Amino acid sequence: MSTLDSVCNLAMKHNLPTILMFDKPWYWKAADIIIDEPHNSCLKSIVLMLVCFHTLVNLLGAIGFIIEGTGLRHT
Repeated sequence: MSTLDSVCNLAMKHNLPTILMFDKPWYWKAADIIIDEPHNSCLKSIVLMLVCFHTLVNLLGAIGFIIEGTGLRHT
């Protein structure tokens, strides 16, 4: 709750939209908090996005593991 409130206040201070991206468990928790807020709360202006951080990290790790012994290097 305090993190959502801090991010919302910071975005309002700089006149920016508040867009937060979470993977599934944190998305559900943030959505529950925002839903329970009163209509005039700044948290109601937060846009939540569901992303798959763990899937992406696992994919990149698998690609790195596969090409590790090929002699390819990044510069």
